[in-house]
Amino acid sequence: MQRANSGFGRYRIFWLSLVAGVALAALVVASTMMTLPPEVSAAKDARFDQLIAESDSQAGFVPLYWHGGDGKLYAEITKFNEPFIYYPSLSQGVGSNDLGLDRGRLGDTQLVQFERVGPRVLLVALNTRYRATTENVAEIRAVDEAFARSVLWGFDIVAEKSAEKRAEKSAEKSDEEITEKSADNEVGSAIQGNNTATAASSTREDATDGVANSPAAVGEESSDGLEQGLASDSPASRVLIDLTAFAQRDALGLSALLDSRGEGSYSIDSQRSAINTARSKAFPDNTEIDALVTFVGRPTGDILETVSPDAGAVTLHLH
Repeated sequence: MQRANSGFGRYRIFWLSLVAGVALAALVVASTMMTLPPEVSAAKDARFDQLIAESDSQAGFVPLYWHGGDGKLYAEITKFNEPFIYYPSLSQGVGSNDLGLDRGRLGDTQLVQFERVGPRVLLVALNTRYRATTENVAEIRAVDEAFARSVLWGFDIVAEKSAEKRAEKSAEKSDEEITEKSADNEVGSAIQGNNTATAASSTREDATDGVANSPAAVGEESSDGLEQGLASDSPASRVLIDLTAFAQRDALGLSALLDSRGEGSYSIDSQRSAINTARSKAFPDNTEIDALVTFVGRPTGDILETVSPDAGAVTLHLH
């Protein structure tokens, strides 16, 4: 009995050591994966600059970048975990009151926010039906954990401009401006000194006033300008995501609606769908995305045949 217990103890120590070793190795691998090599970060920055340069840009609430070569619409995300209002609509419909697919049909209004998880950005719909009307942190957490949220879409990060690179560029630009201003002030002070030396009416007070405009005084102002420049530069990274597939999805549940009305089983054909750039706009307080979406299927009803050139391919505009 004693030998058996002793042997079991040795086996237990061995297995505990093995488990600890595996766990330590996993932690080392995880820490290595979390730190991107410099060349990977540089490649992501270069990819970001390339896409921006090749795209037609629109500044606004959510900046948009249309890449005509790839036929893709990118969005720049810099603010995460900040709620905003989202709702889909039908900007160009079927033209049938019986089906209810008329132009201007609205979908559900939702309060959503972008959340970043590693290399992905999630568009999350918040649950506004159940809220904690209190400032108690524990109660707020309890409500958040008790009721579900909905992830509407997951975007892969196509390119990213790191905050460190932006700060470095801002600092370099500010340093260049300081150097230029200092050189200009040195030349101005030299000219002013010559004029003071040659003018008989110049007094010591004038010369002292001239010193007050020397590069040292200007240097203090330039230093303040540098701090203001760095403070004004947003520390957040600039992330590009591809909106194309998201804009061309069945956000209004039209396939299910057509099926329930007996018109047939339809699905979206991505090869016959595209971003409508004419109606995709970014404004200071909102961003609108419009897409030409084609539903294909086998018609079984009588309505689509009367309002569509081909009832097997119904093209609408989702906004």
